[in-house]
Parts: sequence; C-alpha cells; structure tokens
Amino acid sequence: GGLLSELFFFDLSEPAGSDVRAETWGEFLQAMRENEKGMPKLKTVLLCQTGANQAGGAVAFLLSSGKVPSLENFVLYTIQDPPDDQFVWMDAEGLGVLVEAVRSGEFPPMMPLSNLRFRLREEAAGTNVDGLITAIFESEKGLLPFVWALDLSGGRMEMGALGALAARAVGNSGGKLSRLNSLSLRDCNVDDDMLRCWGSLLSAHVCPQLECIDLRGNRIMAQGASAFIKVLTPQTFPQLKYLLLREQKLWCLRPRTGA
Repeated sequence: GGLLSELFFFDLSEPAGSDVRAETWGEFLQAMRENEKGMPKLKTVLLCQTGANQAGGAVAFLLSSGKVPSLENFVLYTIQDPPDDQFVWMDAEGLGVLVEAVRSGEFPPMMPLSNLRFRLREEAAGTNVDGLITAIFESEKGLLPFVWALDLSGGRMEMGALGALAARAVGNSGGKLSRLNSLSLRDCNVDDDMLRCWGSLLSAHVCPQLECIDLRGNRIMAQGASAFIKVLTPQTFPQLKYLLLREQKLWCLRPRTGA
C-alpha cells in the first residue's frame, strides 16, 4: 500500500557493519520499488556499511523505477570505507538490470547529486558487456547521470557490436557519458581494432568530466594506442588525467618461432 508514501528521510546505516547477504538487500530494494504508491517525497536514503552495495542490479532497478522521483541522495558508502566497499557491485544478472535501466532513461532528476560507482564482480569475469555499451550509445540519454564510475574489468565485448556503433558515431552525437568520471575496460580483451572503435565513439560523445581511462591488461599495441589518440580532439576529454595502458598481453599476439 502507501505505508511509505510520506517518507522523507530513510536511514538504515549500520556503523558496525552487517552480515546481511546481497540477495536479501536485493529483495529489500525490490520491495521499495514495488510499493504501490511509491515514495514520492523521499529525498535521502542512507545505507552505508550495510552490504546493500553488493546488490547493484537492484539499486539500478529502484533508481530507474519512477517510484522515487524526489530522491536527491542515495548513499551506500563513505570515503572512509575500504576501497572495495566504495563500489556498487554487479553480477551478470545485475548487469542486465543496469542495461534495462539505461534503456528506460528514467531516473530521479536530482539524483546526479549522488555519485555511484558501478563495478562488475570478479566472478562475472567473461560476461559479455555489449548490451550495456550498446544501450549507452543508442539510448536517448546515455549512461544514467548518477553513475560516476563504470568498471567493466573482466567483461568481454565483440568487434561486431563496437564496429556497428562506431560506424554510426558521426560528428558530435551528444554527451552519452557526460557525467562519467572514470571508465575501466581493464582485462576486457580489447585489441587495436576495438580501441579504434572506442576512439570513434568517445570522440563523437564527448566526455567533459572523464578523468581516468583504464585499459590495462588488454591486447593493445603501439599502433592501436596511436590510432586511438589520433582520433581524439581536445574537446573529447578536457579533464583527462590518467590513461592507463600498462601490462598489455602482447605475448599472445606474437607469432611463434621455430625451435
């Protein structure tokens, strides 16, 4: 019913930490989303040190549900928390939910005040992330503006999907990543051709707040890095401070020599 319809401030933070499982938090956030009348007056949700950040799909689902239109602050962690606790973690299912949230384009208009960092779980390594990349660049609004960092480390993408997106990225196609501060494609099996496609995409969808791109652990050679940089303009990343290209797996590209 409308039990929570008058709620303005919601705090379940647990200073001592919590043993509640991610599945339980997923169910809790789903219950908030399914509340019949929604929570039209809710402005702040505090869930620090509760483990709710482990339920990334449910977080994205709630925020894109239209049930919390006045929400301004959705806090899952603080800067005092351990680094791994400062992410909203996604498994393969959670990634799919984020894709649907991006495609819907719905979010509380004041939510950009909350900067959330979404990250793929290690156990989801190998999950195909083409659906999310396609949703971001094909949707009207692009990546949800409350996503401050997107870490797809360990995910996999196909040249076909990237190539198709890059072919349609002509000129300035709009800021589909306008609030993104950090993008990690570490260990995503990115090669020179894929990186060229990323260059075309990012140059067409300027990223005014992007400060860090992590491309470590891929299959990028000097030619690919050069082609990527060449297609960019000063307007593409005016705030870029870190472009990480170490630890490339170039050994897998070298032809075998005779014994």
